[in-house]
Amino acid sequence: MKGRNIHENINLASEMVNELQIKRKDGNVGLKLDITQAFDTVSWSFVLEVFRRYGFSEFWCDWILIILKSSRIFVLVNGSPEGFFSIDRGLRHGDPLCPLIFVLIEDVLRRNITKLFCEGHMTTMVTRKVSREKSKLYYGGGSVRRRETIAEFLGMNIATFPDRYLGVKVVSGTVKYHHISDVLEKIKEQLSGWKGRMLSFQDRVVLVNSVIANYSIHNMAVHKWPRKFIHQCEFVIRNFLWPGDSQVSRFFVVSYDKICAPYEEGGLGIPQMRVMNTLCS
Repeated sequence: MKGRNIHENINLASEMVNELQIKRKDGNVGLKLDITQAFDTVSWSFVLEVFRRYGFSEFWCDWILIILKSSRIFVLVNGSPEGFFSIDRGLRHGDPLCPLIFVLIEDVLRRNITKLFCEGHMTTMVTRKVSREKSKLYYGGGSVRRRETIAEFLGMNIATFPDRYLGVKVVSGTVKYHHISDVLEKIKEQLSGWKGRMLSFQDRVVLVNSVIANYSIHNMAVHKWPRKFIHQCEFVIRNFLWPGDSQVSRFFVVSYDKICAPYEEGGLGIPQMRVMNTLCS
């Protein structure tokens, strides 16, 4: 939405979650809609035209086209991939570049919808674009019978909180340790996947600063983390920095507070989680 960043959308969703629990005569309904095959139906020629309109060079567009053409689809036979075939449209799930491309495409869609609305040409959205299997229905503040009636009418699954929205777990009420414990597991998974022992110490510092810190800030901007949870996250990061393995614990000659100090003060400039937790919340 124009003029709003991603954290404001998550905060708004978090407030709506709490509103759902207020008892009212007919209850409260929240819908999380999923567009059918949004990633799979993107036209590559349209992607390149969007980049050109944004001012990217043809050399850049050729790079993007090469990346898109490198996609392959495998068929699982008894759990193992067998053979492959190429595709001529769509974006890859899990590719770190594809969400950024999709954001640009959505911006073009938003501009066109706004233009149609201002010109009075806006019509009802085609219902088949909504994937009812992946969409979710949230209900609160009313009877169970009414909830089931609404779910049957819409053909959507009934979901409960906590649930994930834009990469952040949204819960009703106060955030507890068990609500965000999976964040620690994801941090451990990322650190173990980087094979820290095969990297130099400076490489490990760059990874912590660019990935782990940003991922934590994204979550802290919505929910304040418990002190116990922050201590466990910092413990895992310390293990990755020094031995190169987040699962291996050892004694450190230099305290963690000193390596979190700015470069001008002799530190490594690593953001301190408990400080971020205070500033972001």
